[in-house]
Amino acid sequence: MTLVFTSQRTAGATPGRPAGEVRSVIVSTLRESGPLAQRDLARHAQIGVQAVRRTVDNMVRCGALVVAGQEKRDHSRKWVALYDLAQHSADDGARQSHGWEDLARCVQSWAR
Repeated sequence: MTLVFTSQRTAGATPGRPAGEVRSVIVSTLRESGPLAQRDLARHAQIGVQAVRRTVDNMVRCGALVVAGQEKRDHSRKWVALYDLAQHSADDGARQSHGWEDLARCVQSWAR
């Protein structure tokens, strides 16, 4: 059996961006600039609008970004969503690091 990698399927295709590159640029841009709309984020980060749209949608879905508000632009009738980094509470890290304890409690309750 021969494994075929995605980059080998099309002759002459160049590999895409490494996973997470767009995401890390978006995070660093939002840390520096604060809440931004998708087009402004693409302009500040110097990334394509489609890549920013896809990545922002994925980051909102997983909880890394939140909609911080809306802004009315002069050239548009629609309101534009402003995105910012999600604020994680201090106990989130403690809750995640003690997952084995939660699992042990769960298994103990099944054994009863």
